[in-house]
Amino acid sequence: MPVPQSAHAKPFEHSVPEGWESSVAFFTGLSVVILTAHYFFVPDTTIESWAYNEAAARLRLKEEHGFTNFEFGKHYQDMEEDARKEKWEELSNKTFHPFKEEEEDDDDDDEDDDDDDDDDE
Repeated sequence: MPVPQSAHAKPFEHSVPEGWESSVAFFTGLSVVILTAHYFFVPDTTIESWAYNEAAARLRLKEEHGFTNFEFGKHYQDMEEDARKEKWEELSNKTFHPFKEEEEDDDDDDEDDDDDDDDDE
């Protein structure tokens, strides 16, 4: 019976690189990084985490505002998120436009001033 040549090969010995090894190593490493990032950064969508956050939002409403008339089916966690977004928008508008006040239309006066100077000559 013939003996295959692979039976005589020494482990981890490679005579000539074939060119595909570096590509396989790169994409294997890249896939490990992507899968690890996905595992750690995927949002928690379990019912337990939602219920915990909803209960915490209702407790905060009860403690801070004395609100006790909670409606069935209404998500109070969303109300807090909307309030946070409004505060963030207000802060970002102040940050990007710190000296901007109410917008007034003063453009008409500037055009009239230029025309008056030309008439005097």
